Amino acid sequence: MFIGKSGLAIVYVRRASTLIALLAVAACGDSPASLPPAPQLPPLQTGTWHLNLADGQVLPAMVAHRLFNGQLEQTFVDSSTLSVNADRTWQQRIYLKRAVFGQPASEMPVLHLGTWAPTDTGYVFVSDIAGRDFVIHSPGADSLRVIQ
Repeated sequence: MFIGKSGLAIVYVRRASTLIALLAVAACGDSPASLPPAPQLPPLQTGTWHLNLADGQVLPAMVAHRLFNGQLEQTFVDSSTLSVNADRTWQQRIYLKRAVFGQPASEMPVLHLGTWAPTDTGYVFVSDIAGRDFVIHSPGADSLRVIQ
């Protein structure tokens, strides 16, 4: 048993000395080590986009449901627009409809405003309303995929 343990110790020492030798050779290279370039985001176009799908469903699409006072309440997004401005502000208008047991109950327009900024991984949209921030990772030329 003692020989096996010392044999393992020698293997580790050899690996460590090989690693140190490789690091020394790398440090002596003619060119400095460089990191790969950060991925470039496609430009974010200013304009207004109209919602076509919500959770993979065509509009109007059910986006929430619950039992409220023993009644099934469903929330549908009827339409939505996202306007992106060159001054790094944005606004989103969402038109929701609620139904109780399949019967129309109410309509509610919702307005969100905020600012946007590029980051290493996407465009972050920060809302003036807490908890409504979202990211666009790779905008297309004629479409956006937004996860909220």
